Amino acid sequence: MKWIWEALGDKIWDRLKLYGWVRSRGGTRQETEDEMTPGVLKRLKLRIDGLTECLDNFYATLDEDSIVIFTAVCYLPPAVAWILYHLYFLSLTLRNFAILPGGLLLLLFTVLSLSRKFGFTLRRVRVSFETGEELQTLLHKGCHFLKMRSRGRTYKRFYVVDEQNRLVYDGSKKPGRKKNEEIVVDISDITDIREGWETETFKQKKKKNVQQTCCFSLVFGPKDKTLDLVADTEELRDKWVKGLRFMRKKKKGGEITSHFEDWIECKFRSADTDNKGYLTFDEVLDKLARMHIPIDRERAKKFIKRIRGDKDNKSEKDSKTSKDPEAISITHFIPLYFLAIKRVDLDCIFEKYAEGTDVMDLYDLADFWRRQQHNADATREDIQRLLQAHEPIKSAFQLGLMTKQGFLSLLLDQHIFNPDHRRVYQDMEQPLAHYYIATSHNTYLTEDQIRGPSSVDAYARVLLKGCRCVELDCWDGPNNEPIIYHGRTLTSKILFRDVVKTINDNAFQKSSYPVILSIENHCSLVQQKIMAKYFKDIFGAKICTDAVSLALEKLPSPESLKGKILIKNKKLPNDVEGDADVVVDEEELDEDLSVEDLENGNSKTLENGDSDAPPPSPTPTTPPHLTRDLSLDSSIERLEAMDSINLNTTGSTKSIEYIQQQEATSQKRKESSGKVSSLRNTLLRRTGTSGTKGSKDSSSKRQKVKIKLAKELSDLVSYCQAGGFRSFQHSMMHQKCFEMSSFVENKTLALIRDEPIDFVDHTKRQLIRTYPNGRRVDSSNYCPLPMWNVGCQLVALNYQTGSKPMDLNEAMFTDNGKCGYVLKPDFLRKPESTFSCFGPFSNAWQKSLKIKIISCSQLPVTKTQNPYIKVIIDGVDSDHQKYKTKTIKDDGFNPHWNEEATFQVKVPELAFVRFAVHDYESKSKDNFLGQYTLPFNSLLPGYRHVPLLSKRGASLSPACVFIHVSKE
Repeated sequence: MKWIWEALGDKIWDRLKLYGWVRSRGGTRQETEDEMTPGVLKRLKLRIDGLTECLDNFYATLDEDSIVIFTAVCYLPPAVAWILYHLYFLSLTLRNFAILPGGLLLLLFTVLSLSRKFGFTLRRVRVSFETGEELQTLLHKGCHFLKMRSRGRTYKRFYVVDEQNRLVYDGSKKPGRKKNEEIVVDISDITDIREGWETETFKQKKKKNVQQTCCFSLVFGPKDKTLDLVADTEELRDKWVKGLRFMRKKKKGGEITSHFEDWIECKFRSADTDNKGYLTFDEVLDKLARMHIPIDRERAKKFIKRIRGDKDNKSEKDSKTSKDPEAISITHFIPLYFLAIKRVDLDCIFEKYAEGTDVMDLYDLADFWRRQQHNADATREDIQRLLQAHEPIKSAFQLGLMTKQGFLSLLLDQHIFNPDHRRVYQDMEQPLAHYYIATSHNTYLTEDQIRGPSSVDAYARVLLKGCRCVELDCWDGPNNEPIIYHGRTLTSKILFRDVVKTINDNAFQKSSYPVILSIENHCSLVQQKIMAKYFKDIFGAKICTDAVSLALEKLPSPESLKGKILIKNKKLPNDVEGDADVVVDEEELDEDLSVEDLENGNSKTLENGDSDAPPPSPTPTTPPHLTRDLSLDSSIERLEAMDSINLNTTGSTKSIEYIQQQEATSQKRKESSGKVSSLRNTLLRRTGTSGTKGSKDSSSKRQKVKIKLAKELSDLVSYCQAGGFRSFQHSMMHQKCFEMSSFVENKTLALIRDEPIDFVDHTKRQLIRTYPNGRRVDSSNYCPLPMWNVGCQLVALNYQTGSKPMDLNEAMFTDNGKCGYVLKPDFLRKPESTFSCFGPFSNAWQKSLKIKIISCSQLPVTKTQNPYIKVIIDGVDSDHQKYKTKTIKDDGFNPHWNEEATFQVKVPELAFVRFAVHDYESKSKDNFLGQYTLPFNSLLPGYRHVPLLSKRGASLSPACVFIHVSKE
């Protein structure tokens, strides 16, 4: 009947964990069971085995519900268990009379086991609900213990805690000592209370007749003397241990608290290096931050105003000591400190584990750390390191105690993102195609796609963020100097040479893994050769020019390409010795705004990806989830303005002013056909194409065109050879693993909709790069999730535009140490996998997520201050879920919710969790206050703080959300 022990095992373990076994030993479940087998646990197992032997004859009559109820009722009081079983089996009897004998027998054994066999468990339940004050009363009454000596001798003595909170007991009757002389141990002198055989006295002499579960030791005095005692029962031992710890904490905590203001004043004096008697406002903020109490300027000013009572009424002491109206003296610094650390939500947690005292000891801290923060394997040394890192008061740390301020510091340090994922922890020896790679689109742009400035610094900025693939749009420039800009637009131009130098300087500052340069080549042969020369001269040995064998079956790994730069471009066949023509798709040649994109879109618009709604299933022509607020009129007005300007003066002040005038005075056209026609003619004029019907027909399909490719540039291309795409079947049969394709977002979504499994199979072997639709002239972004869900490696986004897609991108690549490479899940890599992002999904993957939204702290200051929080799960379509809290009125400093949201996540490895805080506006659109997004698998359980970021990813510290997370 192994199933009964299996069913009860977890329940018994939870009880032992709850009442101190794990806390005192710090072991794993198996270690604790092994340790207890000679004692209590062994007896429990034997008794359960005896019970199961009796039940073995009729266990087949029990259905699944009976088993569940049996295991649950085993922990109820006997009277309640008897009633429940009686009612339960009576109901079964009405259905099936044959089960009655088995039910009565089961009931009999259950009552007996509850009243006799499981008496230990029931006693432990009652002990757990006794308060510290009740235990203190028990200690004042006193009782007898066996005192152990180093030579193994034992003495029975009466121990009692007197009215002065001192432990008093009879001394030994040695010659020269007075009869019945009392020995006193001041509880404040006790440095540690250990359970079991944890001192040398017990370890040297482990008597068989002395149960380890009844032993405990007091360590006291400057020389760490020990008093080793044995109680009659384990229950008595536990009560004394808990009571002594409570009294020690209470006394020591009171002493520390009484000197707390002295400690604050000492911190103030240390900041007042000039002994001027006051601190400036900035010095106060800096000092509070160093004391692990971050506070924003606006709220600090409000607190100071509240302390002073009137904004124009400074204290006399401040007036005499400083001319600075914001100067703070010690009389104001102390109340400011207490206002700044006031957190009702954290106080409740602290008081629960401090058991009504002013401090937590090591055992309380260990209990919190193991149970709530899910660090079951934490050792005593780990807990001491926590105390050392967070307890600011030296005297408290020396006594092994944590104050409320130390606990606040500890909780503020509990980041929601797994710290192990902030380093490179994944296998980096897989082929390149098995990784998501951080990719930037039109990297040189800092604003929109039509007239925004281009910047060399933009390359440094994205590379320092961990981006591993950047784009270079290369065009012929004057004086045989290639340039980079968004071709045939008003964007400014930068030198190709300067960009290459910037990439060389910053490529491996934040990550040593390979950088891919995606080249959009519009240059003549002469300037292509100059490009190749710059690449070789500036990059030197960093550039990867490996000869690639046609027999190569898989791409090299990021680890093997560390410190290397890969060029993505067309490559000439190996048998070609000089410059030659290569055939490319028109789409490959120019990814930018095209006539086809605009005509197919009609008057529809594109979404910027900021919506909280789930991305619908991809569709081939402008799917619903690609609708956004950018009107086609805006595109027409911009392009017509450009067409009326001499393009040789791009970037001039006159040109920009002219565009602004055009935008201000233009009126929207009434008919969509007129809009498309006008825009089409504008584009055709810019590209030098006739506006005849024949030209329109030739433009309706992507054309194959020939371009000249310099041999010198071709030789620099190795593992990222740009190739055309016909179909997944064609690629599987004819293309090599080093050939890669680029898809516009619309085409990608169509392929995902029609061939999701083939798409995944393709990305197991070859690289795919996706990029935004050309109509995104304002540099908006598409949602990267559908692309990641089928394994697309290089999902190019406009890094300059803060948006939800960029939040997801930041979340994705914060993982794995921000190295720019994240290993895809197994089901997107293994050859035998037939994963489809539309399902069905394995039940083994599913996980339950519970998030208790407790509070926020120091939200950005707005006029209304009516915050609410959205928790959003994003991933595959069926995993999109959202929870919205109620709105808290007029509180932006520390609003409380205490609301719990539960989510069932089917594919956790592709899921992201997003926290978004908004400010409710009754008469207008709600204000966005901050957000934080992270991968589901990087989410830590327990009490956690969620730091808030702005739309552009900047920190809004100290603004944060306080939550409790459970994952199953």
